[in-house]
Amino acid sequence: MSRPPAEDLIRLRERLQPVEEGAADLPWARERPWRGETHTWLEGDLLVVDLHDLDVATSRKVLQVVEAEAPHLESGAVAFVTGRGRHSLGPGVLHEVMRRELALIRHRHGWGHVPSGSGRQVLLLDPARAPARVTGRLPWAFWAGVLVFVGLTTLAFPPLGIAFAVLVLAGILWARRVDREERR
Repeated sequence: MSRPPAEDLIRLRERLQPVEEGAADLPWARERPWRGETHTWLEGDLLVVDLHDLDVATSRKVLQVVEAEAPHLESGAVAFVTGRGRHSLGPGVLHEVMRRELALIRHRHGWGHVPSGSGRQVLLLDPARAPARVTGRLPWAFWAGVLVFVGLTTLAFPPLGIAFAVLVLAGILWARRVDREERR
């Protein structure tokens, strides 16, 4: 039986304690301190780590901690909030650096990495355990609805229902093939 995501959050906050202590030395730490309790949280069963209020070097330390802890986490993904660089001159530096760092981590371990909206990056540790909203998987209720629709259409208009069934099957086979190719 898997642990609840809250236990992963507690574990990650404990492991980030040294980063929190190091972040206290940043020039803006008195005004905007980085703390595990305020900068890590759960969104459903997705772990989120907010890198705001850190510099690039300290953000890299956060990624190192997450990379080391990832095999021990039940959560299938960790999201990193980098922001959009509104306080930077030019494009957001932290976002670009973290995107590159996550790509390196992904290649080292065979994990996935996807952008998740503006100013967020998600490290996919295990797509099967990751929340559907970050993997793009459709929920079971969608597939149940498709099955009911195809079944009713087949009963009412057999040629059209059979055509829908063939299209749905072809779509499923295509999606599985694309998924296998992305994992390579």
